[in-house]
Amino acid sequence: MSNKPGVYIAAIGMITAVGASTEATVAAVNAEISRLQSTDDYCTRDNMPCTVAYVPEEALPDVTHRLNREEDASLQMGTMLKTIEVAIKEVLQDYPEEAPITLFFSGPEAYHNGPYTLSPKFPEFIVKQTDVNIDLASSRLLSLGRAGVIDAIDLAIRYLEQQPVSYVLVGGADSYLDDDIMDFLQADDRVLAEGVMDGFAPGEGAGFLLLTNDINKAMKENKGVISLSPPGVAMEEGHMYSKEPYRGDGLAQAFRKALDGRDPGKKIGRIYSTMNGEKYWAKEYGVATLRAKEFFAEALVLEHPADCFGDTGGAAGALLVGLAAQTLLKQGKEDTCLVTCSSDQAYRAAICVNYEKVT
Repeated sequence: MSNKPGVYIAAIGMITAVGASTEATVAAVNAEISRLQSTDDYCTRDNMPCTVAYVPEEALPDVTHRLNREEDASLQMGTMLKTIEVAIKEVLQDYPEEAPITLFFSGPEAYHNGPYTLSPKFPEFIVKQTDVNIDLASSRLLSLGRAGVIDAIDLAIRYLEQQPVSYVLVGGADSYLDDDIMDFLQADDRVLAEGVMDGFAPGEGAGFLLLTNDINKAMKENKGVISLSPPGVAMEEGHMYSKEPYRGDGLAQAFRKALDGRDPGKKIGRIYSTMNGEKYWAKEYGVATLRAKEFFAEALVLEHPADCFGDTGGAAGALLVGLAAQTLLKQGKEDTCLVTCSSDQAYRAAICVNYEKVT
């Protein structure tokens, strides 16, 4: 574990295609239950049903009447707000303070030629949907996709260092299951279906982490707590939508930054990754782990839960950190997992999730 200051996890909330809570999602992923399904709701250009992962409708609340009249509405936005309500109420169910809380939120990736960008009003929509007391003036919205939550954790660490507060909320939500977004992805044959050999299963979900700089306020299990080391964030010039040649530098640099100061003698045995089945990500992962191989155990375990609940885009970082934290708490011994997140465009991020014994 790095000696640099980080933060502790005080609570976790999540909803995915395999579970409407943290406990349910963790149990399903550990049991390797998959909710990927073929549906003719969306079809490829060859009219083949796409493989996707829906959050069950019965697990979701309604969108509030007020939000139905707001501008910039979309199917994606409505789904996100419903999943956010479930996950944010779980993470804050035991929140002890009445003061407004700052939220650093990761949403869908803003593509250069994509269908649309998340409305800058979205944090206000979250408040209207959930009735959570969010400090909108200090909150931030990031449209970075899969790497966004890790970048938000970096902001949260600095915020807790500089402000007289004990908690900050970090989270993300996304849904690819929207006509315009699916059309955008299918233009490059990226959606998994019969006959598509290099695609992924679009999913949806939300995840939140309540973070604190006070170890006494951290969630505890098996006489231990979970800390997050300062993350590594870097840029990949040769990303999926770039004309620059791919060299694998971005994720490798993110690994190096995340592992900075860590004792190479304490090997990391498990990585949680946003890999979704596309070959690009497997190649990138191979390059990054090879360049930092001194930090990893020989029998390195790679977890890619998109196999269970699909690609969750902007929610992925919170979900993976939450899954890693729960694994470490159940294990009950000092250990570290690495979480790695790559957006379609330049952003790459990695973070060490650590179990620490407390007296």
